[in-house]
Amino acid sequence: MFRVIENSVIKDRVNRLRDISLPRETLRKVVADLGFLLLYEALRDSELSEREIETWRGRKSFEFISERTVLVPILRVGVATLEGARDLLPDSRVGFLMATRNEETLEVEVNCEKIPDLKGSRVFILDPMLATGNTLLCVLEALKKRGAGRTDSLHILATEEGIRKVEERFPNHCIWVAVIDPKLSSSGFILPGLGDMGDRLYS
Repeated sequence: MFRVIENSVIKDRVNRLRDISLPRETLRKVVADLGFLLLYEALRDSELSEREIETWRGRKSFEFISERTVLVPILRVGVATLEGARDLLPDSRVGFLMATRNEETLEVEVNCEKIPDLKGSRVFILDPMLATGNTLLCVLEALKKRGAGRTDSLHILATEEGIRKVEERFPNHCIWVAVIDPKLSSSGFILPGLGDMGDRLYS
């Protein structure tokens, strides 16, 4: 399933990223902001459980988020969203995956991973672009083999084509999208899109 997040602040941040004259340091800050905001929206349905704490008026019970969470940014662009996501959930464990795409065939291979124990945790995949869907499919397969249960992915931009492809293979996976762009180029880039975000952020 997928959810397009209706939030004016998020749309504003996405459209700021479309400006190719945006300075790199500002670009990184806006991407980090979106990591925070997307995760905030995705956590709205999180389970709460009571825990007793010491307050200024003695011990009292209050509700807190009880889910164990793991954040998995997809290298390299996902690292920029991790900064904001960790501001929201600083106690989350973090795993890293690198997925490389063959620019001719658009096939994807996971070739570097460092993942903590996933059992009993809600796993959030941080990947700003959901274009063809091939990267997310490859990542989901790798995480499921490692014991991932509930999985969500957070995307700044997506295409309907990519969303459909993932839903067919992983119907229980939840995709959170800020904006759906209308087209996918023959080389697998979202249009109008944001360009090559890896190069814009780090090159």
